[in-house]
Formats: sequence, structure tokens, C-alpha cells
Amino acid sequence: MSDCGERPLGRNDFFYICNFAVRMPLSDLIIQTGKPIFVSHHGTMTAITRPVGLSDVERILEWATMSQNSVFRLRSGNDIDGAFSIPDLAVADEWGQPVRHRFRLNVTCCLYNGATGYQLVMRYINPVIPSVESVALEPEIMAEMTPKQGGVILLGEVGSGKSSTLAAGLREVAAGRTPIRGNVVTYESPIEYDFESLSSAVVTFAQTEVPINLPTFSHGSRNSLRRKPGLVMLGELRDSETIESATELMVTGVPLLGTAHSNSVAVAYSRMVQKFPTNLQSQAFYSLVANIHMFVSQRLVPHREWTREKPKMVCLREWQVMTDDIRARLETAGPERHIGELRRIMNDPGNATGRSMLTTIRRHFAEGSLSVETAHQMLLTYGYHVRDLEGGNA
Repeated sequence: MSDCGERPLGRNDFFYICNFAVRMPLSDLIIQTGKPIFVSHHGTMTAITRPVGLSDVERILEWATMSQNSVFRLRSGNDIDGAFSIPDLAVADEWGQPVRHRFRLNVTCCLYNGATGYQLVMRYINPVIPSVESVALEPEIMAEMTPKQGGVILLGEVGSGKSSTLAAGLREVAAGRTPIRGNVVTYESPIEYDFESLSSAVVTFAQTEVPINLPTFSHGSRNSLRRKPGLVMLGELRDSETIESATELMVTGVPLLGTAHSNSVAVAYSRMVQKFPTNLQSQAFYSLVANIHMFVSQRLVPHREWTREKPKMVCLREWQVMTDDIRARLETAGPERHIGELRRIMNDPGNATGRSMLTTIRRHFAEGSLSVETAHQMLLTYGYHVRDLEGGNA
């Protein structure tokens, strides 16, 4: 790579850096004032340039946001979320046009030499919409992912692959392998996969970007009611207003897909309820129990054969379909005791409508895809003991 500190960074240099990065194992490209540009792949960082200066980062910021007002906006105390694409400098599509590489972007001000600098985190979006095979989506989850009514909520930390799992499910919808028919509307921030590129004889996709096309996810949820949807996807249930409007949507009989940040299925209701004021949390709990059809929690961890050259990952998932019997048990337990009750339900060997993370870890370990160290780490993360690994191929 060229030394970015020797001369001003040009737009073609930026394109070249991005092209270089996408040919590496890449999750995120991180650009920060005064530091090298880093390629990050599931936590492993590799510097690919010399440190970049303030003026270079400001030029990159202008190219990525396509706005000359970005610096003013950032220095006014705001961050920037969005998406952008760059051309491949070597590969063309079937019409002879450069293939384009898309990134999800967050820009935030940070300290630099006692003053203000910037950090750009650019999440690489694979242009190929994943399949259920490529994300190893369990058939039991796919079978319950498009219910007649209710919400299916994917849980996980940032970078756990929630968007890819949802995209794989929508690819099945487009192929006509689910009951969904008609208008599929999505509200995303930003739009990652181009579902309109999927040919379908049974559904049509309409993708709306928040906040460019509509101001908020809650606005999108209410907007969808006027569009006769066969399925709605809300990118993130991030606040009480969005969760409340999503619940209203589920009540109307429209199936909903969404994501939320929670480390496990057992604490998912609690994490969502905590978004509400204290005096409304009990009401929110019972409403969510009545209307959510399934929770799926997932986490990406290194495969036992992971290397820097071949950074293979494994997606660990736990899930629970909320049957009428399970809803009744959770309602009886109430907001204060439902976490323990849901853990008991999921860890019951006779649980036929879900799978605990304990069972998933044991299965992957038995298949040889997890090392002992990773299996033990995940057991402790999900509240189990390392000795539980020896419990068999449950």
C-alpha cells in the first residue's frame, strides 16, 4: 500500500484502499484520524496503510457521505449513519459496468491531539443475498419464521449476523417456499441487501430507509398498516415507541420480522420491557408475551479450524417458539419471575418447540466445529458451567 502520509489522499486512492480491503477477510473497515486504516474481521485487526491525517479523513468523509456539510454536522454534536458504495476497480458485471461494493457507515467525532478528529466504521455488506445454507439456518427456525400472525425477533450483539439471517429468510419468501404472499415492506437503517433484485412470482419487495425516507422505525411500523403488507420487517426495535407500534402491528394479524439487542432468549422480554417507563413496564410485558411468536438468539464464534488465512466462523443459535402453554406459564410467572421460568422451559429435555444454547454448544462441539476453549467460553457466557459440556449430544 502507498504511504498515505506522503501526499494528499485522492478519491481513487480511497477506492483502491476499499478494493484492497474487500479482497481480504473483511467485516469492517475502520478509519480514524491519526491512525492506520484497519481491516477488522470478527475482532482481528490488520493495518493496511500508514496513519492518515485530519484532512485526509475529512475528504474520505465527504466522499462516503456525499455531503459537504458532514464536518459541520459532526462538530455540532451529531453522529452520522448511512451507507455508500464504491466501484470495483477490476471486476465488471454482465453489462460491462463495475461491480459495486456497499458499506454501512457510522461516523463519530473523537479526540485527536487534544482536539476533534473522526472515526469512520464501515461495515462491509456482501452483495450476494445469503441463503439458508450459507448462514446454516436451522430448518426448525425457518419453519417458524413466517407465522400467520405475530413477531419473530432476532437477538444478538452487533456483528452477530442478524441481518444475514433475516436476509436468508426473505430469500426463501421470494422463492415461494413460505406462506407469505403479496407486499413485503422493510424499514431499514441503512438498507443493506437489495431484495428488489430477487425475482419472485409471489411477493413484491418495497424497501424504505430510515431516516432518509421516513423519520423513525415507529413511523415505519404505523406506515405499513396503510400498505396492505403480507410481511413487515423492522430493522431494529430500539425504543419503546418502536416496540409499541410493532406490537400494534402484530395485533392486526401481520407477521413481523425484527431485531433487538439481547444476549439470550431468556432475558429478551426483560431487555425490551426496560425500554418503557417504569409505570408501563408490566403492561408492555404482557403485551409482548401475547404477540411475539418466536425469539432467536445468535452469536458468531471462531470455528475450531479458524486461521487468519481461512477465518471460518460458526453461528450458534438458540430459539423458542412461544406456544399458548408457554405464554400461560410466562404470564403466571409475571415480569419479576419470567426469566427463570423461560430458562427452565428452554433447558427442559422435552422442549419440542425450541433449543437452548447449551444444546447447540454440545452439538457443535460433538460435530468438531468448536474447540474446547470456545465451547467453555460460550457456556460461561450463557450462564452454564464448563462441566455441562459433558452432558451429551442433547
